[in-house]
Amino acid sequence: MIDKDVTKAFEELKKKCQKLQDKVHVGKYIGTSKYEMMVRLLDNVKESIEKVDTWTNAGEFGASDDEIWRANVDVEALEGMLQALDSSK
Repeated sequence: MIDKDVTKAFEELKKKCQKLQDKVHVGKYIGTSKYEMMVRLLDNVKESIEKVDTWTNAGEFGASDDEIWRANVDVEALEGMLQALDSSK
């Protein structure tokens, strides 16, 4: 059962990452004081996705679940930054 849960969470993480990537690289965020940090967080999430992809293919669902959790912390931080920037304009 954990493999199905991990697979579902992984798919959700990839979708969130794509949406955030599309949003971060829009002109209104480029040049803001938080842009470099947002790109760094996005890069961290992409690295996590690569790790999880490797691990799930190897059947290492426990490590994958932990990494998905960690990546979601970065996703939440990035979403918070975007929301703060949107509300300040």
